[in-house]
Amino acid sequence: MVGAGHPPLLIARKSGPVELIASTVPPLGLIERPQFVETVVTLAPDETFLLYTDGLFGLGDGKRRRLTPEILAKKVDCGAPTAEALLMRLLNKVAPSDGKTRLPDDVAAVAVRRTA
Repeated sequence: MVGAGHPPLLIARKSGPVELIASTVPPLGLIERPQFVETVVTLAPDETFLLYTDGLFGLGDGKRRRLTPEILAKKVDCGAPTAEALLMRLLNKVAPSDGKTRLPDDVAAVAVRRTA
């Protein structure tokens, strides 16, 4: 995994708290020849990783606080039965629920679970 300016990767482990893996590499295009550092991540069966854009931080947490990777990690449901359920539960916790509030930025997120 190489982040290249993206927020930390979140890993929902079966046996503990959500792990954050951050990258110190700047966004692509800022440096002519960046030196990428690769981080190898191993998932056990039923563990999930979550990639997302920084647009997710603009959603807040329902208490008018801006989300951070650490706050986001605390909202991940490691017991979700599927990657899709994990992602939907997380988005339901952080997205505006009044149907009127517009998202402040584009939001993209992908959850991938190892099944065997």
